Amino acid sequence: MHKCMRNKKSGMNRSAFVEFIRFFPFIIRKMPGLLSIFVVFSLCHSISWCVIIIANERLVDALTVFKDNEDASYIIKMLVIFGLIHVVKQLFNALANYVPIIIKGKLNRELELTFFIKMKDYGAIDYENPAFLDTVEKVENGKKEIVWEVITLCNILFFYIPYFVFTGVYLSQISPIFVLGIVVAFLPAVFTLFVRSN
Repeated sequence: MHKCMRNKKSGMNRSAFVEFIRFFPFIIRKMPGLLSIFVVFSLCHSISWCVIIIANERLVDALTVFKDNEDASYIIKMLVIFGLIHVVKQLFNALANYVPIIIKGKLNRELELTFFIKMKDYGAIDYENPAFLDTVEKVENGKKEIVWEVITLCNILFFYIPYFVFTGVYLSQISPIFVLGIVVAFLPAVFTLFVRSN
């Protein structure tokens, strides 16, 4: 809180992205296990989407060369594998979306506790200062949003970036022009995070 007041008085306005990075050590201290699980599930979710791309190609190739008079066992095997991959993908999708809800609840409690501990340093006279009350209101609003913003940043780092990197490398072997499409598809997500954080 002291730092917030000093920053406001000095006109400092650090990047929201930098503030999110500075916030990570707090999360790591408070819930290292949950954060690790979230990262693992996000990576597995990303990998499952990448595997789907390969499975789609293999299935289409198998169906393309298939003829009525040929053995259908290979096609059936590919369909079973394709279905299992989708089941696994949906499982990791559910886990990667459920764990952040747990993180949000626990982190909100930790932030509330930290906030009240900080507020003990201030006296009644401070609550007559409009600038102080304005900062308190911003802190109250900020701590409600920063949890999901950090989770969004984690999703970009551990889901979207691995997914787009793998997809870009894979598609570049087919045609380099596809890589441009991947970059164009990824930019809106980064831009949205930047706008929301600021």
